[in-house]
Amino acid sequence: MLRLDDVQARLELKVPELAGNLQGAGQFAQLIERQQLPQWRKGGFILPGRLVGSGAQAMTGMFIQGFDETVSIVLVARVQGDPTGARAVDDLTPLVRAVAAAICGWGPDEAPGVFVLVAGELVGSQGGALIYQLDFALTDQLRIPA
Repeated sequence: MLRLDDVQARLELKVPELAGNLQGAGQFAQLIERQQLPQWRKGGFILPGRLVGSGAQAMTGMFIQGFDETVSIVLVARVQGDPTGARAVDDLTPLVRAVAAAICGWGPDEAPGVFVLVAGELVGSQGGALIYQLDFALTDQLRIPA
């Protein structure tokens, strides 16, 4: 469960413009607390998302339940000299598509499934930067001996 390191490695390999500019939930929380964004031109945060359970089966000696594990990728795109963020949209669109292409249809080696796109939306702007969140889900399974 929670394959955030695998997702980061995949993004850094497939979307080179994000390499070195990806951080996790701890750094994201600190920035939110301080109400500031990093000064990257392009970068992002890889965050754990929801776990959504599906049907369960109890068998002799085993409990089995499927679930979807969600990973959120929050992208930040900034254009110098663009305080409204209007030009950042032109930079953000290809970045969003590159991230989706890097993650959709791929899964870590030990995963039983592959990531699918769940949702994406512009979640805000600040100081010439646009913030866009993409959510991906990976189907997995709990297998717990009784």
